[in-house]
Amino acid sequence: MKYFTPLFLLFIYSCLNISITENESKALDQVKTYCDCTINKTTKVKSTKTNNANSFEIEINKSNRIDKGDLSEELKTIANIFYNNLGDEKIQFDEIIIHYNDKQKTSKFLTKDLVMVE
Repeated sequence: MKYFTPLFLLFIYSCLNISITENESKALDQVKTYCDCTINKTTKVKSTKTNNANSFEIEINKSNRIDKGDLSEELKTIANIFYNNLGDEKIQFDEIIIHYNDKQKTSKFLTKDLVMVE
């Protein structure tokens, strides 16, 4: 019984942890290249009864490029870069959320409003 609780918790955690795909990983690499930043965390959020959107959240720190430009425009550019590098997986997401921790700024972008590059 003493081993049951840790194993059960590990099982629950692994079920909740949604791993990123190869396309998502490549898209994140493009974001890192563009903004020369540190990506602390990524989260995929599937739609639920209370949240009707499939989201991909990216948490960014330490970017000289973002700090030098217009913050809102830079975050939108990052969302566009990520979204346009997803390939066929674009249809899986309704919104891209960018958290920039250095400025305590969070921006949410609906994928239907992002610029699609073919």
